[in-house]
Amino acid sequence: MHRREVVTRREPSIRSSSEESEDNTIVIHFNAGHENSGGWAQMLSRFVVKVADGLLHYDVAEYIRVRAVCKPWRSITANPSHLEPRFFPRRWLLQPESWVDGTYRFVNVLTGASLRIPMPREADMYSRHGSTEGLLVLYHKLSDTVCLLNPLTQEFTDLPFAHTMYRDSCKNTSFMAGDIIAAGVVIDEEKSPEELPPIVVMCVTHRKQSAMFYGKPGDLVWDTIDVSCIEEQEVETPTFHGGLAVKGRFYVPTRTGNVLKVELRPKPRLAYVAWQSSYHGCIPFGTCSYLVPSISDDKDDGVLLARMHTTGNNGEGCMLFVLDVASKRLTLITVHGMIVFLPRTTLRSIAFPRLIEGIFTEDHVSEIFRRNLI
Repeated sequence: MHRREVVTRREPSIRSSSEESEDNTIVIHFNAGHENSGGWAQMLSRFVVKVADGLLHYDVAEYIRVRAVCKPWRSITANPSHLEPRFFPRRWLLQPESWVDGTYRFVNVLTGASLRIPMPREADMYSRHGSTEGLLVLYHKLSDTVCLLNPLTQEFTDLPFAHTMYRDSCKNTSFMAGDIIAAGVVIDEEKSPEELPPIVVMCVTHRKQSAMFYGKPGDLVWDTIDVSCIEEQEVETPTFHGGLAVKGRFYVPTRTGNVLKVELRPKPRLAYVAWQSSYHGCIPFGTCSYLVPSISDDKDDGVLLARMHTTGNNGEGCMLFVLDVASKRLTLITVHGMIVFLPRTTLRSIAFPRLIEGIFTEDHVSEIFRRNLI
């Protein structure tokens, strides 16, 4: 069966339809005591690298714009690698029904800025199944291939054949693209990519059962992640459903609101990182939990947990917690300065004045796009 090369690179082509609203000032210090240290060319190179690194911390789209200025600038700055989390367009949200002249509209969830990004022709042959940190999760039915696409760098990464996910856990189950609930790239912070390459995690749900798998570019089959540490009982809903990738880590919420993380060694497995406190009361029947990114990228891992439950008036209630990995705690907070769309989208409210703060379901995302509220 024909498979494309693992990674396809193109020079990005980005057109901005609005300006950034926030000022990101970078201060460069020159040493006046060494006038001949490297000359002007070396000084300019250091300056470009310094500016590019600062812009990369702010937004990868700005970093790509710097690299697009000229070939010398591209040669002295790091080439965005598809599986390096620092190059992921995690702040950019795809507007699904925005195709115009071969481009799609992407919105920055923190600033409200938007981009028109041309999608490669190959993407037309795939069906989309969500995103992870801005990377699009795609599935090609004819070749049974799952892949990730970075819309800013236009890079594809091919992953193992989809039908191999169920070969051990559900041998009589046929893979369906709709089973993909979440995905993410996980790296080992203590080892280099050469020693332990990044892996891609897939969380799938079939009927009432959930499972997790991992693979690397170039692999032919998916392997199973050990989830046996989850102690909750199976009921009408799976014990866990989905997950959230953040900066090379992958977190999974249980139905009742505990949080686990994918550990790579000795073999990929789930391990608890935080538990619900008894202070937050008993867990009602029918509770489900979701993880969403925080709008504060610099605080911990920037993960929030939303716990949904039914109320006595046939309505729904929601509690929002911030995840503190260091202390293994979930701290109850109020919704302030953000708009949360479950299962995995968070907007900064001041960047979208026509929207109200609160917690909503994913159905509202399509509605606000249709009404041009974003």
